[in-house]
Amino acid sequence: METESIVRQLSKLDLTEAESRVYLLLMRHGTVTAGELARISAYSRPKVYEILDKLLTLGLVESFPGRPIRFRAFDPGVSIPALFAFKKNELETLENGLTGALRSYYEEVPSRENEVFINQGLTKSYTKYCELVRGARKEVFTVLGWVSRKGAGRILEAHKAAREAGARVEVIWFDNRSYRGQVDGSWVEEFSRLADRFHTVQSERTLLKNPPTNMLLVDGHSALIMVGDYLDDGRLKDVISVHYHNVPAISKVMKKLFVQFSGYLSGGVEWTS
Repeated sequence: METESIVRQLSKLDLTEAESRVYLLLMRHGTVTAGELARISAYSRPKVYEILDKLLTLGLVESFPGRPIRFRAFDPGVSIPALFAFKKNELETLENGLTGALRSYYEEVPSRENEVFINQGLTKSYTKYCELVRGARKEVFTVLGWVSRKGAGRILEAHKAAREAGARVEVIWFDNRSYRGQVDGSWVEEFSRLADRFHTVQSERTLLKNPPTNMLLVDGHSALIMVGDYLDDGRLKDVISVHYHNVPAISKVMKKLFVQFSGYLSGGVEWTS
């Protein structure tokens, strides 16, 4: 990987360009003093000391007492994973505190209006999907034609929240070759234990092969359809979701489809309860 590319990657760890370049110089030159770093980096000595303080705090660099003090970069095979673990813990703490604080600002008042919402992109589509599932109080029916690797955990946690709230959960899961690598068997097993009924469909047996489509019906009044657009190599190019809130015609049709499909599966196609 080229230096400029590494500098861009390090910026995602909250390192400035100057901090990244000094860090890379430490990697390349071994044990050096701040004065030596100032000469080879073109940054002033006070700036180098400021940078070294940051790198020491992050656990990327160690120092050796003496006159002058010398500095050396830790093995990145050890220090970078440790930094990621620290950042992950820091973000989880922030997530828990901030989520709780923001919930007090969020007015969770169901609208009585007939509304349609459209979201484009995988992240926003999954956010809407999980928001609806977490808000369930009676029942969740969902057809999962595909699940992204990043979305799998969010989907599972959302359904756990629905179950804890007392909602019944019924899932139709399309196990297909194109997306089999996105989730592992343990995810499917945990989901099947969580759901009241979990139907597994081998999509190769169906007329529509590997359907990039998810459907959801929550409490009989919130319906969502999520559709993916294929790239030439079989990967998804884009995702769009449409959420129908209090649109009785859509909810009625989807409920009928779920009931009929579940009955069909129970009558012969392999499923797990």
